Amino acid sequence: MLKEYRLSHKLTQQQMADLLEINFTCYSRYENHQRKMPYKVLIKFLELRKEKYDDYVISVLEQI
Repeated sequence: MLKEYRLSHKLTQQQMADLLEINFTCYSRYENHQRKMPYKVLIKFLELRKEKYDDYVISVLEQI
C-alpha cells in the first residue's frame, strides 16, 4: 500500500517520510513490513490519499 502509493506519485522514501513527518528509517521499515505502522502515521497517510478513514477500515476488515 505505501510503496504503491509512493511509486505512483514518483516520490522517494525520504519524501514520503517527510510528508508523514517521520524519519526515513521508520518509513522504510513500515514500507518493507518490518514494523507495524502506528495509527497516528496511518491517519496521516490516509489524509495524503484523501481517503475516508471508515472506507479504509472497512476494506481492511473485509480482507480478514
